[in-house]
Amino acid sequence: MSRIEQIMVWLSEHLETYQLEALGGDASFRRYFRVTTDEGDCLLMDSPPDKEPVEPFVRIDRFLESSGVRVPKILVAAEDQGLLLIEDFGDQLFAQALPSNHQSLDAVDLAQADQLYRLAIDTLVDMQRVSLSSAKSAQIPAYSQTKLIDECGLFDQWFLPFLGADKEAAPVSLTELYAELAGNMLAQPQVLVHRDYHSRNLMMLDAQIGLIDFQDAVIGAVTYDVVSLLRDAYVAFSEERINDWSRYAFDQQQRAGHLSGDLSFSDYELMLAVSGLQRGLKVLGIFVRLSERDGKTGYLADLPRVMQQVIVQLRIWQNAHAHGTSSQSAISADQAADLLSWFEDLQVQMLKKLAED
Repeated sequence: MSRIEQIMVWLSEHLETYQLEALGGDASFRRYFRVTTDEGDCLLMDSPPDKEPVEPFVRIDRFLESSGVRVPKILVAAEDQGLLLIEDFGDQLFAQALPSNHQSLDAVDLAQADQLYRLAIDTLVDMQRVSLSSAKSAQIPAYSQTKLIDECGLFDQWFLPFLGADKEAAPVSLTELYAELAGNMLAQPQVLVHRDYHSRNLMMLDAQIGLIDFQDAVIGAVTYDVVSLLRDAYVAFSEERINDWSRYAFDQQQRAGHLSGDLSFSDYELMLAVSGLQRGLKVLGIFVRLSERDGKTGYLADLPRVMQQVIVQLRIWQNAHAHGTSSQSAISADQAADLLSWFEDLQVQMLKKLAED
């Protein structure tokens, strides 16, 4: 029996009449269908058990819902088959609600974007109020040093070979860099982390935001989801806008008690840059892996945006080293400057390769 036949048999056990509409997939092995019935719409999640078990989604969905976070309700679950019927949040992604011209906003577009990003930040800060003890009881793991370093390693496992580059040519040991980023992130205040909090995983529900794709949630750095949102792999606003929203996130997280009252905004910007660097290196590796291993070549078009975000955050990190504000770093100011130059060279090589391909 084929997978689609298995799905149809399962649906027939729960629904008398229905229509299926295939929806766009994501960067995983999951796929989605809109199920239309006489009682209304819902979504079918098809997640092959040998590829993407649904147990983490079910467990974390129920935990977040019980904690007051707006996530899809699970209507029917067959975890052993990798099939779920869940609430349909509709089609209005946060990304689609944003003005199309990200870099040069008129007054109306600026007001619209500002309202949306403040809502997304408020939603995130509310999610971060979830107690860590309850998150641990729901088996949400800590973002461990090993995991953070391994994710960075996707950069030299996939991205550098894509360019024909050698990690040994880096002016700083990449292993040392990854360890420093991970250590700094573990030293930040720890909160519940969605881990993929960006414009394509936020759904507009009238004046509310619903969360999807949260099955990889962890307990981790307070800035991780903020930088995921503001340094989005799919959306790029001006540095002025990002700075304004970073300041708003800083103020809201301080008011919520997620940050110490004596933390300066410049220190917070460095925390954002560190988390963003770790995430950016991971994403560069993942996007190449999606193309080369999984045949999802469309993600290569997003590499320039991600690399530019990495460069911007490296400059913040390098500036902290230059001014001696990056405490307890084994990487010198000169090495940090050389690393920035190396990444700028990689950026040129990447753009050339993408243009040729």
